[in-house]
Amino acid sequence: MDMKTSTGFTSLIDAGRKALSRFEAAGYRRCEPATLQPTAAFVDLVGEELKTRLLLTGDLGEFCLRPEFTIPVCLDFLKSGVEAPQAQYCYFGSVFRVLPEGPTESRQVGLESLGRTDLEAADAEILGLALEAAQAAGHGALKVRLGDAQLMNGVLNALAVPSRLSRRIRRGIAGGHALADVLPKARSGSPDHRGMLAVLSKTDHAGAQSLVRDLLAISGIKPLGGRSIDEISERLLAKSEMGASDPLTGEALAALEEFLAIRGEPDACVAKLRDFAKRRRLDLTPAIERLESRIGFIAARGLDVNAMDFATDFLRVYDYYSGFLFDAVEPVAPAVAVAGGGRYDALARSLGAKEDVPAVGAALWIGDPPDAGSAR
Repeated sequence: MDMKTSTGFTSLIDAGRKALSRFEAAGYRRCEPATLQPTAAFVDLVGEELKTRLLLTGDLGEFCLRPEFTIPVCLDFLKSGVEAPQAQYCYFGSVFRVLPEGPTESRQVGLESLGRTDLEAADAEILGLALEAAQAAGHGALKVRLGDAQLMNGVLNALAVPSRLSRRIRRGIAGGHALADVLPKARSGSPDHRGMLAVLSKTDHAGAQSLVRDLLAISGIKPLGGRSIDEISERLLAKSEMGASDPLTGEALAALEEFLAIRGEPDACVAKLRDFAKRRRLDLTPAIERLESRIGFIAARGLDVNAMDFATDFLRVYDYYSGFLFDAVEPVAPAVAVAGGGRYDALARSLGAKEDVPAVGAALWIGDPPDAGSAR
């Protein structure tokens, strides 16, 4: 569809409205989060590297044009003081990101379900409605890929991988990198900074920022290469934790490699995961049972589970995803997601809520997405 012509633009709007209507018919209430959003909400949750993709505004860049809808919708949910145990929203609007060729405005239509405690049934509903909306927007049959961030977190926890290294592994795998390329490597002949790294390992992020800032000021060194104090301190904190102990033994590394190789038809993967957990003596029972239950609910909606693919290495860069994940692609263009979504139970707490709020959502690109990858 040609966005540069009025006919193409009208077609995009019509497609978005048809998808939105499907969500509204299912009981999701339309919301319209502000275009201008607090930058910190995205950087704190996704990381400093996201700043390069944000369209910043304000004297200090404290605001940005929304790069996606999930965080803004959750922020509005918390600000509203909603006391009802559940809230279901849908939306259709523009998102803004900076790409190598310059700023880009794209359109997304999506839905978010907050507060439902029947987690696997809610996951299946979101997937089903997203596929129905994609069909309403003019797409044919889509190929669906499933993942589960809870399983990955469970394996890393069971293997006692330090938290910062776990985050590095998750993000690296989500970015399409091989595990061997993600893990830190010893550098022969490099300076020995173990004393400073040991100090950093005993402080929190704010303390590390303050310490790094003071050290740079005392030495008269200014940050180079466009890195901020936050980025430098985050890098040093990661090094301090990874250098504090041997993060992965040979057995742990082998287990993680075996886990990341599990993929295929969902029911078959459940059996492989049970065998893997038993042989490796890892307690993954709750996560595997939730996966199996979710597959059952998806099948109960009349969706062909056997035509879907499950992969343990399917993750998202955004840290707030905590469980169910999916992407849906055109079979002829599998590198670009038409729709995508997942579960993010911990997001509300990260944004200021007193406790986690069960939440799951999905979004569809209306027109060409700004870049390849997931829709979220």
